Amino acid sequence: MPRTSLMMRLDTFASSSCGSGAQPAVMKSEVSTARSADPNSGSCQFFIVQKDAHSLDNQYTIFGKVLEGMDVVDTISLVPKDHNDRPVDNVVMESVTVETR
Repeated sequence: MPRTSLMMRLDTFASSSCGSGAQPAVMKSEVSTARSADPNSGSCQFFIVQKDAHSLDNQYTIFGKVLEGMDVVDTISLVPKDHNDRPVDNVVMESVTVETR
């Protein structure tokens, strides 16, 4: 992916964590913790939901939402990928702004 100046603004909020009862659906632009098969393994990695993903409902901790820059997420999703669905060339986030309430 050619280096360009891309801006994404995130808002964080009290998390809706798995196992805490009723949860909202996992919807486009939400930011969630990434984890392994162990539901308690989420730590420092995250993912941004590119489109509504009801198959993920009640399984991941949602802690934020993209306020600006979903076009950046859509652009990243279009980079060439290998047979494991990993980008052929690294996609690097050089700067991220996180706003908290």
